[in-house]
Amino acid sequence: MLSAPLQAAPARIGGTSTPLTEPLRPGESYTTDFVFEVPKGAQGLRLLITEDCPETHLVIGHENSLLHKKIYFGVDSRPG
Repeated sequence: MLSAPLQAAPARIGGTSTPLTEPLRPGESYTTDFVFEVPKGAQGLRLLITEDCPETHLVIGHENSLLHKKIYFGVDSRPG
């Protein structure tokens, strides 16, 4: 099932979040909160973060390269 983060979610959980499109300069960092609505009782949730830059298919060791296995993040659900 494909899903996109909820745009208004950071305000609902009482925080601020930096968009992933915000550029980073050397030595800088920021955090971004991802909030998804999932069906009640959903189990074994996992997250795959990808990019669609075509050049990454040619970079050895990149997750988009031909023989690289996908890496999923385990997601713990928090009761609403």
